[in-house]
Amino acid sequence: MKREIKYVALVPSYEPDEKLKKVVDDLKGKNFDVVVINDGSDLKYEKFFDDCGAKVISYPTNRGKGYAIKKGIEYVKDNYHDYIIVIVDSDGQHDSNDALNLCRYVEEHPDTLAIGKRLRKDNVPLRSKIGNSITKYVFSLATEEDIYDTQSGLRAFEEQLTEYMLETKGDRFEYEMNVLLGLKERNIKYKEIEIKTIYFDDNKGSHFNTIFDSTRIYSQIIKYRMKSILLFIFEFILFIILYKIKSKIIFSNVISGLVCASIGYFMIKNDRQKEQIFKTNLINIGKIVLSTIIIFVLSLKLNLFLSKFISEILMINLMHNVKSYFSNNEK
Repeated sequence: MKREIKYVALVPSYEPDEKLKKVVDDLKGKNFDVVVINDGSDLKYEKFFDDCGAKVISYPTNRGKGYAIKKGIEYVKDNYHDYIIVIVDSDGQHDSNDALNLCRYVEEHPDTLAIGKRLRKDNVPLRSKIGNSITKYVFSLATEEDIYDTQSGLRAFEEQLTEYMLETKGDRFEYEMNVLLGLKERNIKYKEIEIKTIYFDDNKGSHFNTIFDSTRIYSQIIKYRMKSILLFIFEFILFIILYKIKSKIIFSNVISGLVCASIGYFMIKNDRQKEQIFKTNLINIGKIVLSTIIIFVLSLKLNLFLSKFISEILMINLMHNVKSYFSNNEK
């Protein structure tokens, strides 16, 4: 007998307006249990929470969207069995039909995080369109994963991913980025599902602070790649030292490249990633050969160490494209 799974919608909300009740009503009309999290809103907003017609979790101080989501997940974990959680914004930007579609997909694929995919159409505010495009590119460069809509707040997951969602660090908007950054390391699948793109009044109601929240998000990406950044610096310094000793471009680049490739392999704890790196050893050898050629050619006109730097930047982009190609073919 097939078990009955309950769909639970978490609606984190900070200083909402009348759209909150419509969001709740639409979700309840699709047979969702709805849990609204009042993220420390001012007392003057209490009427919107009182009138929304859903279970409301409140705390006195604004802690951020990530904190609110985790409080909601904790509530569901303690009060439900056999559930699927979908996270829905309180400002009406997510359609209840899309939330339902994500939950249905997760029910068929319980080991997968479903992510709403908003296409960048003409009605998307310019600020959001530019910001989303930049974040997508930076995320892809850092993780070698091509997620189209890294900032989508509409996400659904089954009970077995609950612990991962609770363990993920971050209390504000960076939490949603950290969830994506941890997927590869934890071998968690994801699926982007196209959803409606809805914005009201040029998205002026958003509580996203372009400067502070963007800084939090990008700092998490930089932190995620810190080992690679340090390895990049180490290889560059090792190349300089070897060249000072031997004065040979080929020797210096090949040895520094092989040493850092070996260090990179042993720094990885995930067996699946090690297996993938092992399969791409030929690609790494090709990278070293190609970068050596580029350095040699550029050094005929430019400073040797500037040539090395340019070569490494080109190799980073090339390796990203190659790994993305093979990753997409595996999927």
